[in-house]
Amino acid sequence: MSEKLKIGIYGDSYAISGDDITQCWSHHLRKYFDVYIHGRPASSVEWSVQQFLDTYQDYDKIVFVVTEANRLYFPKHPGLPHWTVHTHNSIKGLHRSMRGEYENYIRFHMKYAYDESVLVTKQKAYLNFVSNLKPDTLFLSSFPNCIPDDQNIALSMISDLDHINSKSNNYLQNIFATKNPDPRPCHMNHTNNLLLAKKIKQWINTGKFNLKNTDDFYIPLSRSDLFTINKKFK
Repeated sequence: MSEKLKIGIYGDSYAISGDDITQCWSHHLRKYFDVYIHGRPASSVEWSVQQFLDTYQDYDKIVFVVTEANRLYFPKHPGLPHWTVHTHNSIKGLHRSMRGEYENYIRFHMKYAYDESVLVTKQKAYLNFVSNLKPDTLFLSSFPNCIPDDQNIALSMISDLDHINSKSNNYLQNIFATKNPDPRPCHMNHTNNLLLAKKIKQWINTGKFNLKNTDDFYIPLSRSDLFTINKKFK
């Protein structure tokens, strides 16, 4: 029996997150391949590139989930090494003096260092760096415009399908209103995690990948439909 291909996955919460990570698309791939997940919620591209640099030679194929360029990474920060606009409230949980240092830096950075054109340039440089080391890397965009000139849809657009039906949308809005983490695996319903895994499996086996349209994915009809795989797609 031939050995399974080794797959390295990098990225933010769209690579791995949620109450049941066994339903993440990255875990579904473990049925067919040896999969190693170097993902972390709220992480930055810088952090993911560092994980990639340390481990990419171990893998036959790389899937790199590219997050927003405006995320900050503080590798030596003992309290909160990752910062995003979505997780800013986490600062409140830090010790008072540490919280003050953190807030002062964020304030200074946003006022004097933040520049969209510089962020785009850095993002391109990071992705070119990864491509040069692993030319056949599959890049997936967490949000629109994370990958310059990307022709595929962002994973957040698949996530947004869960808000179309009022029953599933109301449930999710209640979760977010209470500041609780998104319970969905990789911010997508169970069915769509499976469907994305199938597309990536096809890419691994054939080199062909198509993520051009949300019509390929499933719109849940109820709250429970978020957390079950629709039998039509099993």
